[in-house]
This record gives sequence, C-alpha cells and structure tokens, in this order.
Amino acid sequence: MGRDKKDIIKLAKSMKNINFTEGLKNIICPTLIICGQKDKANMKSSKYLSENIKNANLCIIENTGHVVNTENSKGLAIELEKFYE
Repeated sequence: MGRDKKDIIKLAKSMKNINFTEGLKNIICPTLIICGQKDKANMKSSKYLSENIKNANLCIIENTGHVVNTENSKGLAIELEKFYE
C-alpha cells in the first residue's frame, strides 16, 4: 500500500470519531447497501445505514463474509443486476 504500519494506525485512529449520521438524511438517490451474511463487523452498520437512508435497500449476500466481491462474485452480480434494473 506504500504506507507503513504506523501510518495506517494513525489514520485509523483519526477516523474513529468521524460521524456521518446527520448527512445520511441528505442522501436521496436509490442506494444499495451490501453486506455478507457472515460479516459480523459490518452487519450492524449496514442495517443502520439501510434504515437511515431514505431510498436504501439492504442486501445480505448469503454464505459470504467481508469480501463479497471475491467470496461470492456471482451472488453479488445477481444483486447488482436486480438493483440496476
């Protein structure tokens, strides 16, 4: 990535207090929230986003963890096709 561990840790710490909550109400375009069924780290946030973005749909990709595009590319493609129809 071109960065050392110290820089990555510094970046992660600087981001922990960022809060986008107020901005969610300003998103008005159709939004697809995708989360792998086994992605425990992001499931809560995915549900929150889908509940707080006006035109959002939550799609849980079955039998998939965090890296949906490599773990279940076919399932992801199917859901993207449905969304763009």
